Amino acid sequence: MDIDGLKAKLKKNEYAGAYLFYGDEAYMKDHYVSQLRKVVLDGPVPEFNYSVYEADKLDVEKIAEEAYMLPLMADYKMIEIQAFSVASLTAAVSSSLADIISELPEYFILLFTVRSGEDEEKAIEKREPTPFVAAMKDYGNVVKFESESGNKLLAWMNRHFTALGTPVDKNVLENMVTICGNDMYLLAGEIKKLCSYCGSRPATVQDVEKVCCANESYKVYDLSRAVIDGDMTKAGKIFASLRFSSADPIMILGALAKTFSDMLLTLEGLNCGKSYSAIASDLKSYDFIIKKYASVGSRRGRNFLANAVSVCAAADKHLKNFRGDPYTVLETAIYKIGAVNAGKN
Repeated sequence: MDIDGLKAKLKKNEYAGAYLFYGDEAYMKDHYVSQLRKVVLDGPVPEFNYSVYEADKLDVEKIAEEAYMLPLMADYKMIEIQAFSVASLTAAVSSSLADIISELPEYFILLFTVRSGEDEEKAIEKREPTPFVAAMKDYGNVVKFESESGNKLLAWMNRHFTALGTPVDKNVLENMVTICGNDMYLLAGEIKKLCSYCGSRPATVQDVEKVCCANESYKVYDLSRAVIDGDMTKAGKIFASLRFSSADPIMILGALAKTFSDMLLTLEGLNCGKSYSAIASDLKSYDFIIKKYASVGSRRGRNFLANAVSVCAAADKHLKNFRGDPYTVLETAIYKIGAVNAGKN
């Protein structure tokens, strides 16, 4: 089940059942957790109808016992199990939970919220599921919360601006995503800050650049753009800012390599006749970001970008065996890329 399916189910007031929430998008996950909690917490005696367990204190027998106790003065009972780990379930616990899920009463809500992580996703999505996962898929609702993107994310942002009374256009929304990233918790906070600054007048791109906090990935993109433009003074200032904020050198190098790589792949894709949308889909990005990559990357061309990727790869290999200041390796790589002053290729 995807988020839209979950939304439709809850809209029809169909709350009962077992739920397994996983994925990296914490904002939407927390939103729907609160929707389910609200069903019992808004009742007259929520303390009798709602229980919460941490995964490391999971008591399967107690869950089974509670599942067959009728709700008190309410339509539903609910158990929420937080920070649950599918990957570390023992065979015995997996089978016991599967038995509970397969026979869950029609008045019961059983919610497992899973810790983020690649291991958890692999455990849930593998071809031969454990008894617990198989039971969730057969009898319950398995919902993956992935980062929103494209028009869905922009529409969500627009609703927030509308609710706060600040008019905004698509260009401003796209600029916010470019600068702040697509983490919805972070965006929600930046939207509130921007609306407080603008009030009832329309927000502008200049307002975003003045008020909103750029994430580190955007600073790295700005760094790559300065290097491509040959503005090493600006590149040095951005690097100094990242270093001052103690940004992880490995993160900076990885983001820098990905930016140059994505620019190179964008140019290659366009050369093969692909559309911006197709390239964005391939790179799991946005049309407007791919257009920026095409514009910036084309200033120096394929050979410059290929060399930049190669320099980043060599620096990454060096970092893994370097015992000195890692920022030195990173700074050397940046200036080595910038020293290539060839024109368009």
